[in-house]
Formats: sequence, C-alpha cells, structure tokens
Amino acid sequence: MKRLCISIAIMLCVVFICVFSVSRLKTGNQKLFEYISLTRQTYLENRDAAPALEQLTDYWKEHYLLLSYTTAGSELEQMSLTVAKLPRLMQSRGSEFLAELDALEHWAQLVYDSNFPCFSAIF
Repeated sequence: MKRLCISIAIMLCVVFICVFSVSRLKTGNQKLFEYISLTRQTYLENRDAAPALEQLTDYWKEHYLLLSYTTAGSELEQMSLTVAKLPRLMQSRGSEFLAELDALEHWAQLVYDSNFPCFSAIF
C-alpha cells in the first residue's frame, strides 16, 4: 500500500510540474508576443522603435532563462540569433526586420508546441 501511495504521489508531482511548466511557458510566450507586436507597431508607424526593441531584448534575456530549463535544442539558438540580429536590422530600415520578428514569433510558437505534453507519451 505504501508503494502505491508513493507511486501516486510521484505521478501527481510529475503532472503538476508539467502543467506548471507549460503554463509558465504560455504566459512567457504571450508576453514575448506582446513585445514583438509593440516593436512591430512602432516600427511600422515610423516612430523610434529603439525603446520597444530594447524592452523586447531585455525580456528575451529573462524568457531565455525560463526556456533553457524546459527546452534544449536548435530552437533556442535560432531565437537568440534572431534577437541578436534585430538591432542591426532595425537601423538599416529594411524589410528583413519585420521578417525576423515574424520568425521570432514562429520559433516561440514551435517551442511552446514542442513542450506541450502528450499524455500518450507518458503512458
């Protein structure tokens, strides 16, 4: 009976950690999408997008720490590379800046989708 209780407790802990991790990732991605949207909007309005981009890059540093605990792979490297290219692309005022913002959203969505738990994989 003790083994059954311990096994159930361990399974509940795993499920709780999984749900908590996915919910934190979802809220982090939503906030990242808000910063991307704000940066895109100020850029398209021909206003100074540097403060919005700075907020985006600062938030990315925080969000990267969260992602590094749950995700390992080329997605994080690609997202970091994209964020690193953004200031230079913004200064050149090219269409690549908007494409890189779209790519950053795409990679963030891929990371979320790949971390979403599949119950068939657990059992």
